[in-house]
Parts: sequence; C-alpha cells; structure tokens
Amino acid sequence: MFEMTDILTLRSGVDTYGWFVSQFLPAVVGSRCWNANYRKNTISSFVTVSDEAFALVNMENNYARWQDMFIKQNTKTSEVGALWTNSGESKKNGQSKKFQGWSAAGIEQYNAYYLAVKQDRENNREFDVNLLRQFQDGDNNTRQTEVVYSNHGIPGIRPAHDLPWSAVEASVSTTETTNKDDDSNDGDDDSL
Repeated sequence: MFEMTDILTLRSGVDTYGWFVSQFLPAVVGSRCWNANYRKNTISSFVTVSDEAFALVNMENNYARWQDMFIKQNTKTSEVGALWTNSGESKKNGQSKKFQGWSAAGIEQYNAYYLAVKQDRENNREFDVNLLRQFQDGDNNTRQTEVVYSNHGIPGIRPAHDLPWSAVEASVSTTETTNKDDDSNDGDDDSL
C-alpha cells in the first residue's frame, strides 16, 4: 500500500495516484459507471470533482485503521479508529444517525480536497489522458462495488459538489461550486 502523503501529491505522483484512482474511484462512482467509461473516457469526464474529493477524504479518514487491519491480517475489526467518523460504531448520543457519522472537521477536509482536486485537474490534464491509455493497453480490472451516500450534512457546513442541485443544498462553507450538466454518476449521491 502507498503512503497517504504520496497519494496526496494527487496527479503529480503518477504511479501512486493512478493506483488510487483504479482502486478507490470505482467504489465511489459505481461499477456500472466505471466499467462503461474507464477505457473509453478520461477520468475527469465521468468522475466528478466531488467524487474524487470524497474518495480522498475517505481514504485519509480510514488509512491508519486499514493499515492496522492489514498488518494484523484482520479484515473485520481494528482498535484504531477513523479520523472523522465513528468507524461504523454507533454512539449513545445518536451522533452517528444525526450527522451520518462525519464530523465537521471531516467535511471541512473534504471541502479542502474538493478545491485541491479542482486545481489539480486544471494543472495536470495530461495525467487523465495517460491513465486512459494505460487502461486501454492493459487489463486493470478492480474490485468494484456501488456505494450510496445520504445527502445529510451538518447544519452550517455543507460538502462541496458539482451536481445540479438547488442553490441551498449546493452552498458550502469554504468554496463556490460549479454545476455540471452531466448525470454520469449512476444516480449515486456523493454528499457526505
């Protein structure tokens, strides 16, 4: 597994980020969308900025936990908790249900990744073209599962996204969003 610091170099770390894209984005965009597009279109044409930012924040949120599970060869549990969620364990105060498990700090980190991914896509357009060529040249099948997230956030802090939702739902605490007239996410809701 790559180090989180290497993954956070985004498209500058060609091999590392290529691995991250092929392993984590299929779960976020859904296998149907991924399989229909990854060998025909550049990643940025069918994976939204918010999809990519969510995959990054989810990776960072669980990285230490997953490393612990890997080292101990235990895929069921870990004594290491996630950074910004309750690791799937309900809390007595109902926080898991009320806030869908994400802390305000986690949503703010997601918003920071949203901005970083948006800028990274503009600065490193050749990465997507080169990755598409790699996918076309080789068999890069990955384990793919659809992931569906609710659209509930913490009041006052909204996750950034680029889907054509109402202005109220699209408002965020740290950035402006852009709308995309593209419905390529198989109906998956990528808010936290």
